[in-house]
Amino acid sequence: MVNPHHSFVVEENDSSRLGDFLKKKLGIASKQHVGRCLRKEWATVNGQVRTEKSALLAPGDAVALNATAFEISQLRFAAEPPLLPTLLSCEEGSEGARGYRYRYKILSKPGGMPLDGTDSLTVENALPASMEDEHYEVIDCVGRIVSGPIVVSMDTNEVDYESHRKSLMDVPKRYTFILIVHGVPPDFLDVSGFVSLEVTRTVESTTGDFLSMIKVIMTHTGDGLRGCLRRIGFPILGTATRTKSTRNGRYFACTRAELRWEDRDRAEATVVDFELPAKFHSFLERERRFYDAKKRREVEEGERQEKLRSEYVDRMMMMGTTFEELRLSDRWSVANFCGLPFYVTDDVMTPRPSSEILIQSAREHLAKNADASILDLGTGSGCLLVSAMMDASLTLRGVGVDISSDALKVAEINIRSHGLTNRTALHRGDFGDLSFLGSAVFDVVLCNPPYLTEGECEKDKILIGPRVSLVADNGGLACYEKVARQVGAFLRPGAVAVVEVGGRRGADEIRDIFGDLDHVETRLDAQGQSRCLVLRKSVQRSK
Repeated sequence: MVNPHHSFVVEENDSSRLGDFLKKKLGIASKQHVGRCLRKEWATVNGQVRTEKSALLAPGDAVALNATAFEISQLRFAAEPPLLPTLLSCEEGSEGARGYRYRYKILSKPGGMPLDGTDSLTVENALPASMEDEHYEVIDCVGRIVSGPIVVSMDTNEVDYESHRKSLMDVPKRYTFILIVHGVPPDFLDVSGFVSLEVTRTVESTTGDFLSMIKVIMTHTGDGLRGCLRRIGFPILGTATRTKSTRNGRYFACTRAELRWEDRDRAEATVVDFELPAKFHSFLERERRFYDAKKRREVEEGERQEKLRSEYVDRMMMMGTTFEELRLSDRWSVANFCGLPFYVTDDVMTPRPSSEILIQSAREHLAKNADASILDLGTGSGCLLVSAMMDASLTLRGVGVDISSDALKVAEINIRSHGLTNRTALHRGDFGDLSFLGSAVFDVVLCNPPYLTEGECEKDKILIGPRVSLVADNGGLACYEKVARQVGAFLRPGAVAVVEVGGRRGADEIRDIFGDLDHVETRLDAQGQSRCLVLRKSVQRSK
């Protein structure tokens, strides 16, 4: 017979899936629990038994459950394995002064389950159904994020129960915790109940951070341990913003509980061991493999760079430049861009493949004019300027501008190494005032300005380079705005500005900033992202 309290009519705003519908109507937090109810063939839709969570519902459908509230609430405990398996059920114990014995259970709790609350999957709701008629109380339980023991005091004799409970609470206890933390913590923690700390394993992650598996012994269930480790700079993996493993849960588990009966009639302690979740060792092993692979790549890249640097120096020597004239930095590398080698130091951004789309656009417009000129704003290493000039007419002349004198030294070396010294000039200057260019006009203006905010730069750890090459004020738009106000004066009628788009700024937003120029096209990079705006100075507007 259908339980009238579990009969519903589907309305317009209700979920169209049976599983989600029941989850909401019954106030059940777990989809797995709903699935178990359906597999019991308890649910009917318009009188027909339905067993699939994905079954579709329509407004007006009658949904009913042939089960009592108790059956629904207790069904989750039939899961295999049970949510709270009993590891120790003890009815033997020390005789007290009143002649009673201890009765208690020690159960195992998964990480993420709170003791109580509104969630249906709590310790209080998930205690075994066999305890339903027992007089019991949870007297010790590890915190929500921790997997480990629940100690339950039990007695059917209510007269003696309070004495039993208090006496069991007074039994000295020790808990052993296994954690994975950032860094290598000291062997002493200033937290109540601390007994000892031992580092059992340390690995270095690919981010350069050390990760340690530690064993901590406490006289209670770990209250304050998480906060103490965070305060001293060794947060638990999965509980800190700098971790990448939050989605895998917290790496905090209790692996042993001891009830120490030294001051009772029993001589030995009661010890219960809990299995350490497999993710602890598998995570560290994965990090070790990733780190080893990273080191192998670094060695291979070092060997490759040594060869490239040697070839670069040989190339310069063949062009008549002595090693002393090069004045190379102590730390430098060679980066390929558009198939050409470029000298790179920490003073410039390493050329990125995504920027090559700018060169394709520039070459198309330079090819239309045999006697063209090109301006590169924010030239950095000179990779854009050099690449655009290499396959162009021998009469093409170029000018590079950068605010950094150190960057201009790098660009000068790259211009010399590609034989463009006689056709190229470099100027130190800021986007805010390009008046030093005088009355010069150009057929193509290349511009890859800084377009990140400080927050984006901090978040994107992949981007490495001088801040002046990365960050701009006004939400990353300041440099675009400065260039837009002046670029028209340096373009011939019909000439184009080729501008890189990046960060969180959309192509349309940047295009609006350059409203005085006509939009020719927006080009995508190899990843399908809007990367390059081509803007033309109208001949009509120039008249």
